[in-house]
Amino acid sequence: MNKLALAVIISGTMSTAAFANHHMEKIDSTFSSLDSNSDSMVSMDEVKETSISDYFSKMDKNGDNSLSENEYITYLQDSPESFSEDVKKQIHMTQAEVEADMDKVAKQSREDMDYRQKNVSATVEEGSSEMTQGMRSVNTEEHAMQSHKQDSMDHMEQDRDGDIARSSEQAGQPEGDVVARNEFDMLDENGDGQVTEKEASNAGVNETFSDMDSNDDNMITHQEYSEYRNSEEAEE
Repeated sequence: MNKLALAVIISGTMSTAAFANHHMEKIDSTFSSLDSNSDSMVSMDEVKETSISDYFSKMDKNGDNSLSENEYITYLQDSPESFSEDVKKQIHMTQAEVEADMDKVAKQSREDMDYRQKNVSATVEEGSSEMTQGMRSVNTEEHAMQSHKQDSMDHMEQDRDGDIARSSEQAGQPEGDVVARNEFDMLDENGDGQVTEKEASNAGVNETFSDMDSNDDNMITHQEYSEYRNSEEAEE
């Protein structure tokens, strides 16, 4: 057989195969519609009554007599002309929906994360504020207690200093002056250093009040009381 005859035979065979493929019925079923038992695999039994049965061996890349969804999509990408327009549209729509769902899930996840982060930040700030207020309250109470304690100590020291001063003053005075001081303090009910006529009356001193009040101002000072008492003692 010469070369020309061989070329004619090969060309005729290829043309016949191409013609046969061209006239093969297009795949008009999606993978999910073929997977009747929902096991994510399509067997030859599941497709024997469909148009995909003519393509099964070409699509079964690993030769395990079953088709995975990946093998189905791969064949669609490699040979889109073997699929009907309706099937291609459905698959594209499904892919678009999947991508949209993934975007939605991703967006929701980001929003949830932002929400949780804001809540955590708000909770931390609130806790920090409450802690700060609590510390301020404690510090205020401690300061008040310290101030009260200091005031009490100051009053005690003042009372003690007053007692010491009076004791020292009385220690250097004649006995008569000390007695006069004590008597005057008993008459001076409000401790203002002066004895009113009412205070004197309360103590039973009535007739001698005007004698003690040397400047007639209706008040008896310690000096006036001491001078009157000393004059009385001198006369005795």
